[in-house]
Amino acid sequence: AIVRGNQESDAALGIGAILGSGLLAFLTVPALCSIASVNKVPLLLKRRHLTRDVLFYGASVLVLLHALRTSISAAHGLLLLAIYGVYVTVLCYGDQVRSWYSQWRLTHRAGVAAALEPSNTSDGTAEFQSFREFRRKASDQKSSVFRDRYDEELALPLIETGSTPSPTDPTRPTSVLQNIQTDLAAVLWPLKRVIDVTCPDCRIYQPRENLYPVTFLASFAWVSLASFVVGCVVDRWVALLQNPSSSGFFGLALVALGAEVPDAINALTATYRGYGSMAAASCLGSQIINICVGFGLPWTLTLFATGVVPVSPGSAVFLKTVACINAAVATVLGSWLVWQGRAPEASQYCIIDRTRGMAALQCYLAVILLLGVLTFAGTFKGHI
Repeated sequence: AIVRGNQESDAALGIGAILGSGLLAFLTVPALCSIASVNKVPLLLKRRHLTRDVLFYGASVLVLLHALRTSISAAHGLLLLAIYGVYVTVLCYGDQVRSWYSQWRLTHRAGVAAALEPSNTSDGTAEFQSFREFRRKASDQKSSVFRDRYDEELALPLIETGSTPSPTDPTRPTSVLQNIQTDLAAVLWPLKRVIDVTCPDCRIYQPRENLYPVTFLASFAWVSLASFVVGCVVDRWVALLQNPSSSGFFGLALVALGAEVPDAINALTATYRGYGSMAAASCLGSQIINICVGFGLPWTLTLFATGVVPVSPGSAVFLKTVACINAAVATVLGSWLVWQGRAPEASQYCIIDRTRGMAALQCYLAVILLLGVLTFAGTFKGHI
Protein backbone atom coordinates (compact mmCIF):
# COMPACT_ATOMS: atom_id res chain seq x y z
CA ALA A 1 0.00 0.00 0.00
CA ILE A 2 2.98 2.34 0.50
CA VAL A 3 4.61 1.54 -2.83
CA ARG A 4 1.43 1.86 -4.89
CA GLY A 5 0.81 5.20 -6.59
CA ASN A 6 1.47 8.75 -5.50
CA GLN A 7 -1.91 9.54 -3.95
CA GLU A 8 -1.89 10.99 -0.46
CA SER A 9 -4.19 8.29 0.87
CA ASP A 10 -1.82 5.51 -0.19
CA ALA A 11 0.98 6.46 2.20
CA ALA A 12 -1.43 7.11 5.07
CA LEU A 13 -3.12 3.76 4.52
CA GLY A 14 0.16 1.85 4.61
CA ILE A 15 1.51 3.68 7.64
CA GLY A 16 -1.73 3.17 9.54
CA ALA A 17 -1.76 -0.53 8.65
CA ILE A 18 1.75 -1.16 9.97
CA LEU A 19 1.17 0.86 13.14
CA GLY A 20 -2.08 -1.01 13.73
CA SER A 21 -0.29 -4.30 13.18
CA GLY A 22 2.16 -3.31 15.90
CA LEU A 23 -0.64 -2.55 18.35
CA LEU A 24 -2.26 -5.89 17.56
CA ALA A 25 0.99 -7.79 17.98
CA PHE A 26 1.92 -6.22 21.31
CA LEU A 27 -1.53 -6.03 22.91
CA THR A 28 -3.82 -8.67 21.43
CA VAL A 29 -1.78 -11.65 20.18
CA PRO A 30 -0.04 -12.36 23.53
CA ALA A 31 -3.36 -11.65 25.27
CA LEU A 32 -5.26 -14.16 23.14
CA CYS A 33 -2.51 -16.75 23.56
CA SER A 34 -2.55 -16.36 27.35
CA ILE A 35 -6.36 -16.57 27.47
CA ALA A 36 -6.50 -19.64 25.22
CA SER A 37 -3.57 -21.46 26.84
CA VAL A 38 -4.12 -25.07 27.84
CA ASN A 39 -4.95 -25.58 31.53
CA LYS A 40 -4.69 -21.78 32.03
CA VAL A 41 -0.88 -22.00 31.96
CA PRO A 42 0.61 -18.48 31.55
CA LEU A 43 2.90 -17.63 28.66
CA LEU A 44 6.63 -17.65 29.29
CA LEU A 45 8.43 -15.13 27.05
CA LYS A 46 12.19 -14.82 27.40
CA ARG A 47 12.79 -11.49 29.08
CA ARG A 48 16.07 -10.72 27.32
CA HIS A 49 14.71 -11.44 23.84
CA LEU A 50 11.50 -9.53 24.50
CA THR A 51 13.42 -6.53 25.83
CA ARG A 52 15.59 -6.55 22.71
CA ASP A 53 12.55 -6.56 20.42
CA VAL A 54 10.80 -3.81 22.39
CA LEU A 55 13.86 -1.54 22.30
CA PHE A 56 14.36 -1.92 18.55
CA TYR A 57 10.65 -1.46 17.92
CA GLY A 58 10.61 1.69 20.05
CA ALA A 59 13.62 3.10 18.17
CA SER A 60 11.96 2.49 14.80
CA VAL A 61 8.71 4.11 15.97
CA LEU A 62 10.65 7.20 17.08
CA VAL A 63 12.20 7.48 13.61
CA LEU A 64 8.73 7.17 12.09
CA LEU A 65 7.35 9.83 14.43
CA HIS A 66 10.16 12.22 13.48
CA ALA A 67 9.44 11.61 9.80
CA LEU A 68 5.76 12.44 10.29
CA ARG A 69 6.51 15.56 12.35
CA THR A 70 8.92 16.98 9.74
CA SER A 71 8.68 15.43 6.28
CA ILE A 72 9.49 11.95 5.04
CA SER A 73 12.99 11.95 3.54
CA ALA A 74 15.47 9.43 2.22
CA ALA A 75 17.44 9.78 5.46
CA HIS A 76 14.51 8.34 7.40
CA GLY A 77 14.27 5.36 5.06
CA LEU A 78 18.00 4.67 5.23
CA LEU A 79 17.98 5.02 9.02
CA LEU A 80 15.17 2.48 9.32
CA LEU A 81 17.08 0.05 7.10
CA ALA A 82 20.18 0.61 9.25
CA ILE A 83 18.18 -0.16 12.41
CA TYR A 84 17.01 -3.41 10.85
CA GLY A 85 20.60 -4.27 9.89
CA VAL A 86 21.70 -3.76 13.48
CA TYR A 87 18.75 -5.85 14.70
CA VAL A 88 19.66 -8.76 12.42
CA THR A 89 23.29 -8.53 13.57
CA VAL A 90 22.23 -8.64 17.22
CA LEU A 91 19.87 -11.50 16.45
CA CYS A 92 22.63 -13.56 14.82
CA TYR A 93 25.58 -12.75 17.07
CA GLY A 94 24.03 -11.48 20.30
CA ASP A 95 24.27 -14.80 22.12
CA GLN A 96 27.89 -15.25 21.06
CA VAL A 97 28.82 -11.75 22.21
CA ARG A 98 27.05 -12.34 25.52
CA SER A 99 28.91 -15.63 26.06
CA TRP A 100 32.22 -14.00 25.15
CA TYR A 101 31.52 -11.11 27.54
CA SER A 102 30.71 -13.56 30.33
CA GLN A 103 34.06 -15.24 29.72
CA TRP A 104 35.82 -11.87 29.69
CA ARG A 105 34.28 -10.93 33.05
CA LEU A 106 35.29 -14.31 34.46
CA THR A 107 38.94 -13.97 33.44
CA HIS A 108 39.34 -10.24 34.21
CA ARG A 109 37.17 -9.57 37.24
CA ALA A 110 40.16 -9.76 39.63
CA GLY A 111 43.13 -9.25 37.33
CA VAL A 112 45.90 -11.81 37.64
CA ALA A 113 44.25 -13.43 40.66
CA ALA A 114 41.42 -14.66 38.47
CA ALA A 115 43.80 -16.88 36.54
CA LEU A 116 44.71 -18.69 39.79
CA GLU A 117 41.06 -19.53 40.52
CA PRO A 118 39.27 -22.57 39.11
CA SER A 119 37.73 -21.70 35.76
CA ASN A 120 34.05 -22.14 34.98
CA THR A 121 34.38 -21.72 31.22
CA SER A 122 32.95 -24.31 28.87
CA ASP A 123 36.36 -25.61 27.72
CA GLY A 124 37.76 -25.81 31.28
CA THR A 125 40.52 -23.22 30.78
CA ALA A 126 40.96 -19.73 32.20
CA GLU A 127 42.76 -18.46 29.12
CA PHE A 128 41.04 -15.45 27.61
CA GLN A 129 40.09 -15.70 23.94
CA SER A 130 39.54 -12.92 21.45
CA PHE A 131 36.02 -12.55 20.17
CA ARG A 132 37.13 -13.71 16.71
CA GLU A 133 38.52 -16.95 18.16
CA PHE A 134 35.46 -17.39 20.36
CA ARG A 135 33.12 -16.92 17.40
CA ARG A 136 35.13 -19.36 15.28
CA LYS A 137 34.84 -22.05 17.94
CA ALA A 138 31.13 -21.35 18.35
CA SER A 139 30.63 -21.51 14.59
CA ASP A 140 32.26 -24.92 14.45
CA GLN A 141 29.60 -26.20 16.83
CA LYS A 142 26.59 -24.55 15.15
CA SER A 143 25.00 -25.10 11.77
CA SER A 144 22.58 -22.16 11.82
CA VAL A 145 21.58 -19.62 14.43
CA PHE A 146 17.95 -19.88 13.31
CA ARG A 147 18.03 -23.69 13.47
CA ASP A 148 19.45 -23.56 17.00
CA ARG A 149 16.86 -20.97 18.05
CA TYR A 150 14.14 -23.16 16.53
CA ASP A 151 15.35 -26.18 18.52
CA GLU A 152 15.50 -24.08 21.68
CA GLU A 153 11.95 -22.78 21.28
CA LEU A 154 10.60 -26.27 20.66
CA ALA A 155 11.51 -27.14 24.25
CA LEU A 156 9.35 -24.35 25.72
CA PRO A 157 6.19 -26.52 26.01
CA LEU A 158 8.17 -28.83 28.30
CA ILE A 159 8.82 -25.83 30.56
CA GLU A 160 5.26 -24.48 30.40
CA THR A 161 3.22 -27.67 30.73
CA GLY A 162 5.76 -30.25 31.87
CA SER A 163 4.83 -32.62 29.04
CA THR A 164 5.25 -32.97 25.32
CA PRO A 165 2.31 -31.42 23.41
CA SER A 166 0.06 -33.67 21.41
CA PRO A 167 -1.34 -32.04 18.26
CA THR A 168 -3.95 -34.75 17.74
CA ASP A 169 -5.34 -35.53 21.15
CA PRO A 170 -8.59 -37.50 20.65
CA THR A 171 -9.76 -36.75 24.19
CA ARG A 172 -9.66 -32.98 23.70
CA PRO A 173 -13.00 -31.54 22.49
CA THR A 174 -13.09 -29.67 19.21
CA SER A 175 -13.19 -25.91 19.74
CA VAL A 176 -15.16 -23.33 17.78
CA LEU A 177 -11.89 -21.94 16.42
CA GLN A 178 -10.95 -25.32 15.00
CA ASN A 179 -14.37 -25.64 13.35
CA ILE A 180 -13.98 -22.22 11.76
CA GLN A 181 -10.52 -23.14 10.52
CA THR A 182 -11.89 -26.32 8.94
CA ASP A 183 -14.64 -24.42 7.10
CA LEU A 184 -12.24 -21.73 5.89
CA ALA A 185 -9.78 -24.37 4.70
CA ALA A 186 -12.49 -25.97 2.58
CA VAL A 187 -13.57 -22.65 1.04
CA LEU A 188 -10.04 -21.42 0.37
CA TRP A 189 -8.65 -24.75 -0.85
CA PRO A 190 -8.17 -23.62 -4.50
CA LEU A 191 -6.23 -20.53 -3.43
CA LYS A 192 -4.20 -22.56 -0.94
CA ARG A 193 -3.32 -25.04 -3.68
CA VAL A 194 -1.98 -22.29 -5.94
CA ILE A 195 0.04 -20.77 -3.09
CA ASP A 196 1.47 -24.18 -2.14
CA VAL A 197 2.67 -24.68 -5.72
CA THR A 198 4.31 -21.25 -5.97
CA CYS A 199 5.73 -21.22 -2.41
CA PRO A 200 7.82 -24.32 -1.59
CA ASP A 201 7.67 -25.63 1.97
CA CYS A 202 10.99 -24.35 3.33
CA ARG A 203 10.40 -24.96 7.02
CA ILE A 204 13.33 -26.10 9.11
CA TYR A 205 14.04 -29.84 8.81
CA GLN A 206 11.84 -30.09 5.69
CA PRO A 207 13.21 -31.59 2.41
CA ARG A 208 13.08 -28.24 0.57
CA GLU A 209 14.51 -26.13 3.38
CA ASN A 210 17.18 -24.68 1.05
CA LEU A 211 14.53 -23.15 -1.23
CA TYR A 212 13.75 -20.38 1.24
CA PRO A 213 14.79 -17.59 -1.23
CA VAL A 214 12.14 -18.81 -3.70
CA THR A 215 9.53 -18.96 -0.97
CA PHE A 216 10.47 -15.49 0.25
CA LEU A 217 10.14 -13.89 -3.20
CA ALA A 218 6.91 -15.73 -4.00
CA SER A 219 5.32 -14.84 -0.66
CA PHE A 220 6.38 -11.22 -1.12
CA ALA A 221 4.62 -11.19 -4.51
CA TRP A 222 1.43 -12.65 -3.03
CA VAL A 223 1.43 -10.14 -0.16
CA SER A 224 1.95 -7.28 -2.63
CA LEU A 225 -1.00 -8.45 -4.72
CA ALA A 226 -3.26 -8.76 -1.67
CA SER A 227 -2.16 -5.34 -0.40
CA PHE A 228 -2.93 -3.79 -3.78
CA VAL A 229 -6.48 -5.19 -3.79
CA VAL A 230 -7.17 -4.16 -0.19
CA GLY A 231 -5.73 -0.71 -0.85
CA CYS A 232 -8.04 -0.17 -3.83
CA VAL A 233 -11.09 -1.16 -1.78
CA VAL A 234 -10.20 1.09 1.16
CA ASP A 235 -9.42 4.02 -1.15
CA ARG A 236 -12.91 3.67 -2.59
CA TRP A 237 -14.44 3.74 0.89
CA VAL A 238 -12.46 6.86 1.78
CA ALA A 239 -13.66 8.57 -1.40
CA LEU A 240 -17.29 7.70 -0.61
CA LEU A 241 -16.94 9.06 2.93
CA GLN A 242 -15.29 12.25 1.61
CA ASN A 243 -12.98 12.21 4.63
CA PRO A 244 -9.32 11.78 3.57
CA SER A 245 -8.17 11.62 7.19
CA SER A 246 -10.10 8.35 7.62
CA SER A 247 -7.58 6.55 5.40
CA GLY A 248 -5.17 6.14 8.30
CA PHE A 249 -7.91 4.78 10.55
CA PHE A 250 -9.01 2.23 7.94
CA GLY A 251 -5.41 1.10 7.70
CA LEU A 252 -5.16 0.92 11.48
CA ALA A 253 -8.42 -0.93 12.10
CA LEU A 254 -9.20 -2.91 8.93
CA VAL A 255 -6.01 -3.54 6.95
CA ALA A 256 -3.96 -4.27 10.07
CA LEU A 257 -6.68 -6.51 11.44
CA GLY A 258 -6.87 -8.43 8.18
CA ALA A 259 -3.10 -8.83 8.14
CA GLU A 260 -2.91 -10.03 11.74
CA VAL A 261 -5.89 -12.41 11.68
CA PRO A 262 -3.85 -15.25 10.08
CA ASP A 263 -1.03 -14.69 12.57
CA ALA A 264 -3.51 -14.64 15.44
CA ILE A 265 -5.17 -17.87 14.27
CA ASN A 266 -1.79 -19.57 13.87
CA ALA A 267 -0.77 -18.32 17.31
CA LEU A 268 -3.96 -19.67 18.87
CA THR A 269 -3.50 -23.01 17.12
CA ALA A 270 0.07 -23.18 18.38
CA THR A 271 -1.19 -22.29 21.87
CA TYR A 272 -3.58 -25.25 21.85
CA ARG A 273 -0.59 -27.45 20.99
CA GLY A 274 1.56 -26.00 23.77
CA TYR A 275 3.66 -23.57 21.69
CA GLY A 276 1.99 -20.35 22.76
CA SER A 277 5.18 -18.64 23.89
CA MET A 278 6.95 -19.37 20.62
CA ALA A 279 4.00 -18.05 18.58
CA ALA A 280 3.68 -14.85 20.63
CA ALA A 281 7.42 -14.15 20.44
CA SER A 282 7.35 -14.63 16.67
CA CYS A 283 4.53 -12.10 16.25
CA LEU A 284 6.35 -9.53 18.38
CA GLY A 285 9.65 -9.88 16.55
CA SER A 286 8.03 -9.57 13.12
CA GLN A 287 6.91 -6.00 13.85
CA ILE A 288 10.49 -4.73 13.56
CA ILE A 289 10.79 -5.85 9.96
CA ASN A 290 7.31 -4.41 9.30
CA ILE A 291 8.43 -0.90 10.25
CA CYS A 292 12.10 -0.93 9.27
CA VAL A 293 11.81 -2.73 5.93
CA GLY A 294 8.11 -2.03 5.28
CA PHE A 295 8.80 1.71 5.52
CA GLY A 296 12.52 2.03 4.92
CA LEU A 297 12.76 0.22 1.58
CA PRO A 298 9.65 1.72 -0.13
CA TRP A 299 10.41 5.21 1.14
CA THR A 300 14.00 5.07 -0.07
CA LEU A 301 13.04 3.78 -3.52
CA THR A 302 10.12 6.19 -3.88
CA LEU A 303 12.10 9.25 -2.78
CA PHE A 304 14.96 8.47 -5.13
CA ALA A 305 12.47 7.93 -7.99
CA THR A 306 9.87 10.68 -7.46
CA GLY A 307 11.27 12.74 -4.59
CA VAL A 308 8.14 12.74 -2.41
CA VAL A 309 6.01 10.44 -0.22
CA PRO A 310 2.76 12.41 0.14
CA VAL A 311 0.65 12.31 3.30
CA SER A 312 -2.34 14.61 3.77
CA PRO A 313 -2.20 16.99 6.78
CA GLY A 314 -5.25 15.39 8.41
CA SER A 315 -3.82 11.90 8.04
CA ALA A 316 -0.46 13.11 9.36
CA VAL A 317 -2.09 14.32 12.59
CA PHE A 318 -3.89 11.00 13.01
CA LEU A 319 -0.75 8.97 12.28
CA LYS A 320 1.34 11.02 14.70
CA THR A 321 -1.26 10.31 17.38
CA VAL A 322 -1.11 6.57 16.68
CA ALA A 323 2.71 6.63 16.57
CA CYS A 324 2.77 8.31 19.98
CA ILE A 325 0.47 5.57 21.32
CA ASN A 326 2.77 2.88 19.92
CA ALA A 327 5.80 4.60 21.41
CA ALA A 328 4.02 4.83 24.77
CA VAL A 329 3.20 1.11 24.67
CA ALA A 330 6.82 0.26 23.86
CA THR A 331 8.09 2.60 26.61
CA VAL A 332 5.79 1.18 29.28
CA LEU A 333 6.54 -2.40 28.29
CA GLY A 334 10.29 -1.79 28.09
CA SER A 335 10.36 0.00 31.46
CA TRP A 336 8.40 -2.82 33.06
CA LEU A 337 10.80 -5.43 31.64
CA VAL A 338 13.87 -3.54 32.86
CA TRP A 339 12.32 -2.99 36.31
CA GLN A 340 11.39 -6.67 36.60
CA GLY A 341 14.85 -7.70 35.45
CA ARG A 342 16.53 -5.67 38.21
CA ALA A 343 14.49 -7.37 40.91
CA PRO A 344 16.33 -9.83 43.19
CA GLU A 345 16.25 -13.39 41.85
CA ALA A 346 14.46 -12.23 38.71
CA SER A 347 13.31 -14.96 36.37
CA GLN A 348 14.61 -15.10 32.82
CA TYR A 349 11.01 -15.34 31.62
CA CYS A 350 8.33 -12.68 31.35
CA ILE A 351 5.09 -14.20 32.63
CA ILE A 352 1.83 -13.20 30.90
CA ASP A 353 -1.19 -14.69 32.65
CA ARG A 354 -4.87 -14.41 31.80
CA THR A 355 -5.37 -11.28 33.93
CA ARG A 356 -2.62 -9.36 32.16
CA GLY A 357 -3.86 -10.67 28.83
CA MET A 358 -7.39 -9.40 29.45
CA ALA A 359 -6.03 -6.00 30.51
CA ALA A 360 -3.96 -5.71 27.31
CA LEU A 361 -6.94 -6.73 25.17
CA GLN A 362 -9.17 -4.12 26.82
CA CYS A 363 -6.50 -1.44 26.24
CA TYR A 364 -6.44 -2.24 22.51
CA LEU A 365 -10.23 -2.10 22.20
CA ALA A 366 -10.32 1.21 24.08
CA VAL A 367 -7.65 2.74 21.82
CA ILE A 368 -9.40 1.64 18.60
CA LEU A 369 -12.79 2.86 19.85
CA LEU A 370 -11.40 6.25 20.89
CA LEU A 371 -9.54 6.79 17.61
CA GLY A 372 -12.61 5.76 15.62
CA VAL A 373 -14.84 8.24 17.45
CA LEU A 374 -12.31 11.06 16.97
CA THR A 375 -11.82 10.24 13.29
CA PHE A 376 -15.47 10.15 12.26
CA ALA A 377 -16.32 13.10 14.51
CA GLY A 378 -14.06 15.20 12.27
CA THR A 379 -11.38 15.91 14.87
CA PHE A 380 -8.53 15.17 12.47
CA LYS A 381 -10.43 16.42 9.41
CA GLY A 382 -10.23 19.95 10.73
CA HIS A 383 -6.46 19.97 10.27
CA ILE A 384 -6.67 19.53 6.49
